Amino acid sequence: MNKQTVKIVSLFLSVVFILSGCSFTKATVTTTKVTSYPEGKEAQAVLAFNPIFYIDGELVDATDDINDAIVTDAQEKTLNSLSDNTQWNWVSKSEDEWMIRTASSLERWRNKGNVSNGKLRAYLYSGDGSRSLMCYATSQYELESYNNESFPESGILMSTSGSDLENLSYIAEYDGELDIPATTLTIMKTVGGVETGFLDDEDGSVRTAVVNILINETVLWSGEFGKGVGKDGADVTFLETPEFTELPIAAGDVISFGIQLNGEKQKAWKRVAPASKPQKTDKPVFKNEEKKPTEKVKGLSFVDGYNSRFEVVYPEGSSFAVQKLGNKVYTTIESVTEAESRLKTDDSETYGASEYEILIGETSRSASKEVYSNLRGYRKNCANDYIIAVVGKDVVIAGGSETALENAVNFFLDTYLINDKSEVPGDLYIVSRPKVRALTINGTDAANYVIRTERYPSILTKRAANQLADFFIAQCGITLPVESDQKTTANEILVGLTERSGVSASVFKSQSLDYVKGYEATDYNIFFNGNKLFIEAGSDYAANYGVELIKNYLTKQNNLPATYKASGKYDTSTDETKYALSDGYGLAWTDEFYTSDKSGNSIENKLTNWIDTPAAGSDASDTVCYSPESDLVKELLANPTDPLYKLLSQEKSDKSHGKYYEFSKISRTGPSNVFYGASNNLLWQKARFDYSSGFSVSRLVTEGAMDFRYGIFETRIMINLENGVSSCVWFHGSSGSEYYPEIDLFENFGGPVLTPNLHTWSVTGYHVDH
Repeated sequence: MNKQTVKIVSLFLSVVFILSGCSFTKATVTTTKVTSYPEGKEAQAVLAFNPIFYIDGELVDATDDINDAIVTDAQEKTLNSLSDNTQWNWVSKSEDEWMIRTASSLERWRNKGNVSNGKLRAYLYSGDGSRSLMCYATSQYELESYNNESFPESGILMSTSGSDLENLSYIAEYDGELDIPATTLTIMKTVGGVETGFLDDEDGSVRTAVVNILINETVLWSGEFGKGVGKDGADVTFLETPEFTELPIAAGDVISFGIQLNGEKQKAWKRVAPASKPQKTDKPVFKNEEKKPTEKVKGLSFVDGYNSRFEVVYPEGSSFAVQKLGNKVYTTIESVTEAESRLKTDDSETYGASEYEILIGETSRSASKEVYSNLRGYRKNCANDYIIAVVGKDVVIAGGSETALENAVNFFLDTYLINDKSEVPGDLYIVSRPKVRALTINGTDAANYVIRTERYPSILTKRAANQLADFFIAQCGITLPVESDQKTTANEILVGLTERSGVSASVFKSQSLDYVKGYEATDYNIFFNGNKLFIEAGSDYAANYGVELIKNYLTKQNNLPATYKASGKYDTSTDETKYALSDGYGLAWTDEFYTSDKSGNSIENKLTNWIDTPAAGSDASDTVCYSPESDLVKELLANPTDPLYKLLSQEKSDKSHGKYYEFSKISRTGPSNVFYGASNNLLWQKARFDYSSGFSVSRLVTEGAMDFRYGIFETRIMINLENGVSSCVWFHGSSGSEYYPEIDLFENFGGPVLTPNLHTWSVTGYHVDH
């Protein structure tokens, strides 16, 4: 749209509701509480419609455009998104002068008497709220027509008052043919329980309204609402318009819907031929209305005196992810404002409600219930939607999924919590409803699918499954469950080797999972079997790569057909293919402990990445620790004549082990047999005992083979927790620094317990246990 001149020819889009693709609902809502229209106030008309029309067969949907503009302006704290980013304007005509009205505010809808319903978010084009524009959905908001007339289930509410001709306008961008389907226009009696007052004539005023559909200055159709204007003096609050087809229009032409209270019904243009065009008229010249200052709603500061104004509340029994979000808000308030806050659940028996609260997620508070009702009522596919609103003295942060809730929390903190002077706008109502699309898998709605992993999935497998679920949230606004393969449903996306692939959860005790199917580590194989989509692979990272391929395909296509197949290898030769796992990770190092290739030929030097080596100093005299409850200790204490008894120490106790007994003789040279090796794609270690030399030690180190700073290290381990065998897996930093870390994935100290730890060491032996 050319905005360089005030002479904007605006194609007034008549708020035309198109029957195709839209449905009607009977206004059967029972209004439980009605706020009466103030006596003595002039009339207000509130019109419900769903404006849709076509130019050269391309759909123009006013509801979508206006809703997107409202969301953008709410997020960016602006008021110009409708005029700057769309072809729409609100235009008014008074005494033959056309003027583009500018929105004075974006806040909750209210009637001419300045009474708000507290819900609908609207552009207000007058300070008293008598002229406004908003989107609605009957599943979300309570609407009532005068005589139970039909009105669209979703669409636009246009409110007007006064004597000027008010229009919702659209400017045609190019030449073409205009089709305006038949439409319905309904005057509403109440909005959210608040009366509009159109037919209430106690003050003696005449309550009528004329509506016109125009192209430029030519009237295509004209109708009248009001008291006694129908046949036999009936009240009229519902009108149907005819269909208009094949109307030639030029770029810059103005299509409009106009409404004027107490106006005169216009003589409509008569069509004489299918391809005829309305008579040539001059396009209206518009002036811009000067924006008037409006009263600002008082904000809620984060700090009240020396303490935080808000307490942070999350739902009792919520997931760990939601609890983390609550904690994030709480800790951010305290760190940014240096004011003491409080984090609590909505458990009323333990914590009472405070005057000011920030409600994270779907709490039991009435404010949360109201916002979540609005969130879910607007559209079915709302998993990517969120609303941030001030309801009374509470700030409600609501999301259609945990992912959307996280986005909402991040937006709220980044936007409104900057320093100790920050405040939340008192009329805050931000709605994020990204566009969604319908995706199908094998012709079935993707919403009917469940994502499944093996019973004990690895981190990479879980990341892949969760990222696939996040993909459907972002693309479709739907939430696909992520579950293990212990349940079976008709429609499944199976990530990795599950029981549907013939691999039980216990197989890995004797064989590596990929070894069972004969895949090499980098192999992936994607295929359908009925309504089950298999993403099999020779390793967790190859399965993760397969999931990324599915996401890439569905980004460009709306259906993943049953004929879809993909197989190959996860390629680490280039950065583009290497860093193609979830979150942009790439495989840095791996050891699959191959003992044979895919053809069954033996592989020599199968453990070249590992060195069996003692560490410096006391490693050669390490001890094995047993808990007092171990069977071996009990047997030896009961039989001092056993040869092992002499190797058993007296009972000891320390912070790391608790109470324990230790065998003081340990040898790395022990019995002359093999203490480690590889078979079935598994690395194994064995501890042996000899009466003369004690227990054997096998210590395998990836010396010089694996070294990185950032990333995820993943290993699958089976640990002997019986009979005092001491095992551990740990990492230590590269040599060369004065201080280096030791990260113990676990140590078990010979007992049935896994203990993680973090140490730092210095080259002089100085040690800190963190």
